[in-house]
Amino acid sequence: MKPISRATIALLPLLLAGCARQRLASNEERSALQQQVGREAAQVGRSAGQGAAKSLAGAKLSGGQIQIGDAQGRPLYRIAAREIRALSGKATGSLAGALALDARATLFKDGQSESSFKADTIQLFNSPSGARLQMTGKVLATSRDVAGGPVEVSAPRADVDVVKRLLVASGGCVARRGVFSLRAPQLRGQSSLETLSCNDALVLSPNMQVRAKTAFLNWKTNRLSAQTLSATRPDLLLSGAHLDADTLASRGTLTGGVSAKGKNGIARGPRLDFNWKNNRLFMPDATFQSQNGMAKIGALTTDSKLRVTDAQSVRIEQNGATLTAHSARGFDNLSRLSAAGVVVVRGDLRIEAARAQVRDWSKQGGTVVGSGGGVARNKAGTVSARSATWTGDAQNGRVSASGNVVIRGEGSALRGQNATSDARFQNAQLTGQVSGVLRNGTQLSARQVQKRGENYIASGEARAKMPDGTRFQAARVEGNGQNALATGGASGRLRDGTSFRASRVEKRGEFVVATGGASGQLPNGTTLSAARVEMRGEVVIASGGASGRLPDGTRLRADRVEKRGELVTATGGAHADLPSVHGLGRVQMQAGRVEGPTDNSQIQASGDVILTAQNGATVRAPRALFNRRTGKVTASGGVTVQDPVRGILSGDSLVADVGLKGLKQIVLLKARGKTQTGVLNGKGLF
Repeated sequence: MKPISRATIALLPLLLAGCARQRLASNEERSALQQQVGREAAQVGRSAGQGAAKSLAGAKLSGGQIQIGDAQGRPLYRIAAREIRALSGKATGSLAGALALDARATLFKDGQSESSFKADTIQLFNSPSGARLQMTGKVLATSRDVAGGPVEVSAPRADVDVVKRLLVASGGCVARRGVFSLRAPQLRGQSSLETLSCNDALVLSPNMQVRAKTAFLNWKTNRLSAQTLSATRPDLLLSGAHLDADTLASRGTLTGGVSAKGKNGIARGPRLDFNWKNNRLFMPDATFQSQNGMAKIGALTTDSKLRVTDAQSVRIEQNGATLTAHSARGFDNLSRLSAAGVVVVRGDLRIEAARAQVRDWSKQGGTVVGSGGGVARNKAGTVSARSATWTGDAQNGRVSASGNVVIRGEGSALRGQNATSDARFQNAQLTGQVSGVLRNGTQLSARQVQKRGENYIASGEARAKMPDGTRFQAARVEGNGQNALATGGASGRLRDGTSFRASRVEKRGEFVVATGGASGQLPNGTTLSAARVEMRGEVVIASGGASGRLPDGTRLRADRVEKRGELVTATGGAHADLPSVHGLGRVQMQAGRVEGPTDNSQIQASGDVILTAQNGATVRAPRALFNRRTGKVTASGGVTVQDPVRGILSGDSLVADVGLKGLKQIVLLKARGKTQTGVLNGKGLF
């Protein structure tokens, strides 16, 4: 824009005089004035240059109005007023400006209205450098529509540099557009009002209230920036070094020592991105302080109430406990969250999980629900599983887990599909194909295992291998190291190789008792069965309808069968059935007591002995001895022989040879009786 010259203003006296007389100039007067403008323009052109001359050439004067145009005849600015008064220069007496009362001014750009001003007074100052408007008294500036609506600025005073197109408003200013307003002691900007800047700003919008040391508005680009500021919303206070937002402050970024304070805590970080439409805040490298603790968060997403909803790279310290996570959602004053890549440390307790739901995790009664695989450990041991719930602290807590559960504690390790345990892993229950080893070395497998310190109960196809090598299999096995009790179809094997079966088997140290249809097989092949079988080292006692089989095939029946080392004793209606072997026929012995070595090389019977040979011959005596190595039978104490061939014989004692078919030769001392061949007194030889 070309500056207005003093020559131009020199045309005003006639107009002002007309205004003073409250009448309009006549057409003749306007024509004369226009001719004078032309002459003064030519004179100014010679002294001030062609630019000023062209400005003068574009000046138009009519009634209470001044309009200045450009060289193309387009308006540059216009002043209209109820009254216009001339201002003369002190040195030359020429016109230096004008004073317009109850005035309006309009600025143009490219012939189009750009902004308008209304004030009690508008003073026009003219100088070689250009025109300046000084407005006072209820100043109101209005722009054309700028990116969605006109901008208004109200102030007690405003100055406009027409050439530079700059505005300075002062005395307590307010800029408005729609529901937005900016208040400051002074405003600076373009006369088009497209940009405004100020110090000590107060920004009021539906989204938040901002107080800043400096502020800048660009209505054309719809941007608001502010420095050294604080911003408030209901229940939230923000502060930072720099703000970049839209002009409604609905979405933007706050940087430089940012803090956000709400009733749930304070978040601090280098940057805060906000979007009030979605009620979302994002802060990288944040710290969050609540009444319960502090969190360090790599990337924090929350709402205006600081109810933290999404966070990355989290570290929280609270009540002496620490929680870290790759990501987390749903804080409630740091007491509740859903997180991934979780580690919780409280005392000597450390909980790790791929994913976790955490509630009151820093308190004694807190809960951590982990999934996706995890582990919890303390000084007493560890538990790992696909999912687990830990409640309480490292001393008095409880854990329940499922999916490939492993509990390790003080030398024990148990595996199952589901488990519950105390915090010290001393008392636990596992189900679902349980297996493992206890601290004392006992190996267990079952559908369910209960562990109480060193005691255990395994049930459901239970198997146990004790430290000494003893094995049990039963519906239920319980024990505590050296002692065990197997019930419900029990079977097993001792460390010496003795195997057994019974309804109930109990082991107390070296002593094993099987009851209820008990049976056992000794390492040498001897088998025994009875209502009760007792085993202690090399001593085995079967009682209650005992029966058995020796390695050579000899079968035993008695009320009681006892094996001590290599000696086998059957008592109480004892019956021994010796098989044919080495040219000896089958021999059966019945007596109150039958005993002999396990190889049956020599069998001794006493108490109503009945010896029956292969051919049915019988020998009855109080005592008898059968030496299977020599094939001889001796009997004493009054002997009776009943032979199918020889008949019935008796004597004091007997010596006989045993053959395959029976007794081959019998020697009776003091023999008595009848036979088919006769009777011999004394020694008889047959």
